[in-house]
Amino acid sequence: MGIEGAVVFSVMMVLSLVLLVVSVLSFVKYRSSRLLLVCVVLGLFFVQSVLLSLGLFVPGVGVLTGSVYIWVFDVVILCLLYVTAVKP
Repeated sequence: MGIEGAVVFSVMMVLSLVLLVVSVLSFVKYRSSRLLLVCVVLGLFFVQSVLLSLGLFVPGVGVLTGSVYIWVFDVVILCLLYVTAVKP
């Protein structure tokens, strides 16, 4: 993956960090369990984007991000997002 991949992963990482900070600030203000789940989902998404970005530059991390582990991570994020959306 070339420079395009690095730019896309960098934008994804910055955007997920901004959304995580906003959701944490909202959770601190309102103390809602739903917002806590949103914080967890966005935190996992941020960790995933950091791993994907590191995978471009660190060979050992690239093995993890190119395997089935990253897909399992996506499934966990999607399931938590679903629980957040349907939780009353």
